[in-house]
Amino acid sequence: MPAGGQTLNVREFLRADDRSPIFDVRSPGEHEHGHISGALSLPIFDDQERARVGTAFKQQSPEDAFEIGLEVTGPKLASFVRTARPLAVDNRVRVHCWRGGLRSNAMAWLFRQAGIEVDLLHGGYKAYRTEVLRSLREDRQFLVLGGMTGSGKTDAILALKSNGAQAIDLEGLAGHKGSAFGNLALTPQPTSEQFSNDVHHELARLGDEAPVWLEDESSSIGRVQVPPELVERIRNAPIVLLERTDDDRVARLCVDYGDADHVRLKDAFDRIRKKLGGQNVQAAHAAIDEDDLATATRIALVYYDKYYQRDLERRARPVRGTVQGSGLDQAELARALRAHEPAHAV
Repeated sequence: MPAGGQTLNVREFLRADDRSPIFDVRSPGEHEHGHISGALSLPIFDDQERARVGTAFKQQSPEDAFEIGLEVTGPKLASFVRTARPLAVDNRVRVHCWRGGLRSNAMAWLFRQAGIEVDLLHGGYKAYRTEVLRSLREDRQFLVLGGMTGSGKTDAILALKSNGAQAIDLEGLAGHKGSAFGNLALTPQPTSEQFSNDVHHELARLGDEAPVWLEDESSSIGRVQVPPELVERIRNAPIVLLERTDDDRVARLCVDYGDADHVRLKDAFDRIRKKLGGQNVQAAHAAIDEDDLATATRIALVYYDKYYQRDLERRARPVRGTVQGSGLDQAELARALRAHEPAHAV
């Protein structure tokens, strides 16, 4: 007999204790632009097929589009089942499309005929995106970790996570370190939409009883646009400043960028030429040619230190405390930072 399943709202569909896989049956292009974090792409139509069916729907008739869809998907039906069956957890999967319409219902029908339990997302990915944006507007407690370039803010966020604090590595999610030098390895970045989905996913896993630590970020991290709702939270949240000695910051940056391609390093300096000044950029280029990364780093910090201090003063945010990170191991640093959390959260 065919198996069953339910149609669920977004929160039910994403419930934390559900280990069943989520299959996104939209086209590969739709999935790449933005998808539920962790969802697997199992497209009924590829991008060209979707365009063909859509054109037939608009220019011919729904009936013609339906027949083309059957013609396209018919040879794929067995492969869909062969893909889903070994991934099903307790013989159950979750399925969604764009609006919770024909594509997801067709795949659900197929899986149920094959004896697989299927839960559908009411309203599809569109409903999920509405929930993502709603959740980012929620009033929850944040603490922002600030500090000048080279102070090791991302490492501190990871140390906080490892030591029991609630923290999200925004730069890790964005695949970028957040400056002109932030992606010298040319790491692929997600779309801005996918970034917001991933932030929502991280927030949903955290409780409300303690603040969430975020690194101080601007409205963009490389090519990724930070959701305006989150930018507002960052700018209004109390800030804890992480300080290190200049020598410590230079040493950390030399480790971070020591293996970087020299041409890309020079290109990064060229991107800040207007604000750093042509002579400083030329001096940095010369230092890079001589493998003197420390000198080049100190030149870059002249610009970034002024920029950060000016930005900190302009925003006039409440500074909750300052931590001197030089000489502390990761556990000690996490404890020093957490000492600035509200008393009930520690």
